[in-house]
Amino acid sequence: MTLPTIASEERLLFANEPTETEQKPSDSGVWNILIVDDEPDVHQVTMLSLRSVRILGRELALHHAYSGAQAEQLLKTRQHFAVILLDVVMESDDTGLKLVEFIRRTLKNDEIRIILRTGQPGMAPESKAVANYDINDYRAKTELTRTHLITSLTSALRSFQQIVTLNNTQRDMAKIVGTANLLMHTGPLSSFGMQMIKQVRSLLNIEVPAALCWKDLEPSIQEWHVLAADEYFQCLEGSIIDVQHPLFDRLSQAVDCEQWFDNQLQTSLTIGYTQERQFVLIMDKNFRPEWHHVETLRLMLLTLTSSLENQLLLENLKTQAWEDSLCGIPNRARLMTILASTVHSSVNYDLYLLDIDEFSNINSGLGQEVGDHVLIQLSHRLNSLITNTGMIFRISGDTFAILAPRNYLSADKLFELFESPIQVADSDLRISVSIGKLADLSQCNSPSDAMRKATMALSQAKAFQRGELVTYADHLDEIVSARLKLLNKLKNAIHNNELCLYYQPKVSLVNGRTDGLEALMRWPTDDGFIPPQDFISVAESSGLIFELERFLIRQTCRDLKEIEKICPDTVIAINVSVPVVESEDFFEYVKDTLKEYNVRPEQLMIELTESIMIRNHKLINKRLNQYRNFGIQFSIDDFGTGYNSLTYLHNLPIAQIKIDKSFIDNMTQSNNGTFLSSVIISIANHFNFESVAEGVETAEQVAALKHIGCNYAQGYYFCKPCSLEDICAWMHQANHP
Repeated sequence: MTLPTIASEERLLFANEPTETEQKPSDSGVWNILIVDDEPDVHQVTMLSLRSVRILGRELALHHAYSGAQAEQLLKTRQHFAVILLDVVMESDDTGLKLVEFIRRTLKNDEIRIILRTGQPGMAPESKAVANYDINDYRAKTELTRTHLITSLTSALRSFQQIVTLNNTQRDMAKIVGTANLLMHTGPLSSFGMQMIKQVRSLLNIEVPAALCWKDLEPSIQEWHVLAADEYFQCLEGSIIDVQHPLFDRLSQAVDCEQWFDNQLQTSLTIGYTQERQFVLIMDKNFRPEWHHVETLRLMLLTLTSSLENQLLLENLKTQAWEDSLCGIPNRARLMTILASTVHSSVNYDLYLLDIDEFSNINSGLGQEVGDHVLIQLSHRLNSLITNTGMIFRISGDTFAILAPRNYLSADKLFELFESPIQVADSDLRISVSIGKLADLSQCNSPSDAMRKATMALSQAKAFQRGELVTYADHLDEIVSARLKLLNKLKNAIHNNELCLYYQPKVSLVNGRTDGLEALMRWPTDDGFIPPQDFISVAESSGLIFELERFLIRQTCRDLKEIEKICPDTVIAINVSVPVVESEDFFEYVKDTLKEYNVRPEQLMIELTESIMIRNHKLINKRLNQYRNFGIQFSIDDFGTGYNSLTYLHNLPIAQIKIDKSFIDNMTQSNNGTFLSSVIISIANHFNFESVAEGVETAEQVAALKHIGCNYAQGYYFCKPCSLEDICAWMHQANHP
């Protein structure tokens, strides 16, 4: 039986609370709050959040320490603090816990309430540490909005006030504190519930059968859940008490009476409640507590319910630490823990990393809800594959891991999972994955080493063999090392302005004039030119592509001012990555740069690959229309070699399509080559697009292209890509023979 987690916003309220007048102390005096955090901004934000706040009738006096050592010195001389807002990680990872140990063990102060705050949820203290050091609360800093902070302080100050009162007026305080510590050491919730039952019976000096129950406060939910029970009630443990059960009314009447309900047979005691749930203890005896037990019992119930909340908090933290909340499967942290034992196990295991291809398009194009549905369905399919022989994990957004016995899984088995589409609403969605495999974990030095190698294989699959499985091999280390070196070299090249542009003309097959050029990025070095496909792929995978594209725009505008002297109306085409085109910032950069160099928008054409067809069509249409409305035209590069859809082609603001070189090469070798090129040109004519043939190298190809009505051609037959100076000379000669 698992008790639902109490939400972080919920704060425990107790039945039969005193009125504000009864519980409010004298207006004189303040609550002294010590803020211990090494980030000055946290101090400032806390001060702003608590400015002019009064809690339980008193103002707050904030004191500050910026390190664990400074806090220790302050606490040695002044121990009048009611609450400490304590950062977990400061000088070291356990500074916060060391300070708690100093307070509890060295200073022997059990009254100060401690609220742990952290900006690093992964550094959450273990349950044993929370129990040993009597930590009042634990929250991530992002959770502590002003309302949550005030609520947490109110709960902590009320606890502080009651503990101090108890120390001064009640001889049973040791028993209450002992109860809290005992409960914090209790493991499963059912055992925790039994300890609560024992502590109440001990305080009341009675030994009777009892059951601890909880109920949702939602009026439509009419059922009680039995968390723990013994003796007479033990048969009910883990069961549900509905409205037909004899105990239902007795439990509900305890809530209606706000504290006690007794009849001739049983007594029901309201333990406490939250904004959504309530807890009632039913005992098999008719009695009321003696008058001197009432206040102590109230304090006991406060401790019990606070302990219950802490226990649920720790259960929740454990779940979040080891389990993915969306798919309900183990997460990356759990994988790393298991890898720590499997890499040195006598049983050999394989590790697979699976990444969904183009998953960002699903999220952005169809919505996050659909994306979440895909992830959940994928986790179900993977679970069905491994049954009890391995484990699956979700280790990041759209990346899963599989840990399975050596050679248990094959590539065919894995890819069979994706042959059938995933049903989304009324349509089918087909997905593919790229997979990286690390065979035999026993060859790895550590969990990190295993993850590094598997990730390397996955990266290789995503970059060069998308939709396939790549197994790690030693040479991948060399490939990654080479790419890292190239990346660093590229960064230096950009910084030192080593890149340049070469130009290749587009020649009209109607009148032979050159009215357009394609700008091609080049990287000259002492050892020759580095191939564009090498450094551009590195730029795309590292994020440097945005910087390269900005250089391309700026340099094109500069060069165009020189080219205009030869041919005033020249249009220059540039190749821009689709993700860059989708960026609003890049669009603004293009507009600003054209304005800076006084270049007309119609003099610029952007070439995109056919992968644009599978992007988020709503977003890409919006962005391309922004460019078109500004005056910039678009061309589809390498048409016919990748994704294509006449519907999307019709909807996109395209002005030109370019026929890939592979079709041109086949024109003079077979009728099929000419036929395919003719079909592409017919498509272009149908949509009123210009057609451009790429890679033209022979007079026969030129003649064939003219015959089927192609508008433009570019290739070595006319001119190789060349520098600005050479292209200006070539254009002058070509256009002025």
